[in-house]
This record gives sequence, C-alpha cells and structure tokens, in this order.
Amino acid sequence: MDFDHKRYFKYLHESYLCCAVCRNPNIELHHITDINEIPNEPRRDHKRVISLCPEHHRLGKNAIHIMSKDNFYKKVMPLHKMLEFSKNLFNRYEKNVLNHNKKIKGK
Repeated sequence: MDFDHKRYFKYLHESYLCCAVCRNPNIELHHITDINEIPNEPRRDHKRVISLCPEHHRLGKNAIHIMSKDNFYKKVMPLHKMLEFSKNLFNRYEKNVLNHNKKIKGK
C-alpha cells in the first residue's frame, strides 16, 4: 500500500497537536529537509514532519524559515530532537491508524 501523506497530514491536524517548541495549539506542519544531517534519505519525506506554530515555523524572529536552520537547531530546537519528535508522530499514526486498518481488513 502506498503512503497517503494527505491522510497522514489530516490525522496530524485532527490530533490536537501543539507546537513542538512552545505548545501553542495553532500548528502548521514543517518538513525536516536537512539532507546534510540525514544521509541516504530523500530531501522531502512526507513522513518526516513536525508540528510548529506559525511563530516558530514562518512568522516570528525565531521561526525556522526566518532564522538559518543552524541557528534554529542551536537556539530553538536541536535537529536530533526534531527528528525524534517526527518519528514519534509517525509511529503513533502507524499504531493508531495503519495497524487499525490492517486489523479491519483482516477480519
């Protein structure tokens, strides 16, 4: 079965997530695309996203799209923490949605 990123993003937006930095419930999804730090992975992987509020995503002085990524990783949230957060989001999706659907189809 192909990965349906639109379904995954819908799940994330309906899961009452908060910003990974400040816990603001108004979120946007940010793709973690730092290919220098993630070897042998596609640059834009729809499974590798993190929830950020608009201020930390694209609007504020500490937004990842305003600061350099290196500064964001040093001053706001380290890359390894972002990757861990992203992996946990996808694992939760697999557990709650994908595995549930497999059980239903198996009946």
